[in-house]
Amino acid sequence: MSLRIFKPPQNFNMSNLQEFNILRDAVEEVMEVSLITTSRKREHVEARMVFSKILIDRGHTKVSVGRFLNKTHSIVIHYCKQFEDLTLYDKVLRYNYETVLSIYRKGYDPVYNMDRSQMKTEIFGMRGKLKIKELEVESMKEKLKEAKQETVNDMRLERLKSLMSRVPVGDEEAVYNRLNIFLNGLHN
Repeated sequence: MSLRIFKPPQNFNMSNLQEFNILRDAVEEVMEVSLITTSRKREHVEARMVFSKILIDRGHTKVSVGRFLNKTHSIVIHYCKQFEDLTLYDKVLRYNYETVLSIYRKGYDPVYNMDRSQMKTEIFGMRGKLKIKELEVESMKEKLKEAKQETVNDMRLERLKSLMSRVPVGDEEAVYNRLNIFLNGLHN
């Protein structure tokens, strides 16, 4: 998938250009239409819907998506609302969306558009998540150690349990008393 040269509209945030172009190429490849067009044919409108939905979900503003498409922000809002309704029944549109989203996720990493402060925030957030995961791993190790000890104890007592199953009903107290006397004699 190669990036084609695209002249962005006026007032377009250039830091978004690479991400938008990657997504535009993915939409055009999957849906086999030109995204930047004034056509109102269904396939073109659906392509713009998919494009808008993905970018809005990624946190881009409706204004920036609209500027890229040479549309107003209100049309982008309409695309997103219509997309939700249409995908309930239109399986082809849902499939195209999922395919485009998959291609887009493989071809774009938002780290490349982060500035220094965003990068720091991301790193500190990841450190916190890593620390939580490390604590979870330690907790799981402790639980595993306890479970192993319980298993060893259970295996030790398994033979005694099998012997106890042979005791006639009602004689449990007598066997307990004899076993207690026997065990007390072992430790004296």
